[in-house]
Amino acid sequence: LVGCLSSLIPLLAGVNSYRYQRRPEMTKTPAWIAVDWGTSRLRAWAMASDGVALEERASDDGMGRLAPDDFEAALLTVIGDWLGAGAD
Repeated sequence: LVGCLSSLIPLLAGVNSYRYQRRPEMTKTPAWIAVDWGTSRLRAWAMASDGVALEERASDDGMGRLAPDDFEAALLTVIGDWLGAGAD
């Protein structure tokens, strides 16, 4: 999981340049997932390959509120069903 997160860091720098369009129901696995994880909040966006946000989720599980051993579980609670088949 840590390897996956580190590969997203370059993408996060440009997340504000992507268009946001809420779709009523997400019907496909996202092309990629953007995460903004601060000390007080965790926010995530399921992104289509064309840069449109398919869905947005958030929680109060910021990094400052969790022990390091709880990071993975907190992230998977928010994005786990977006990962598709084969996610452990």
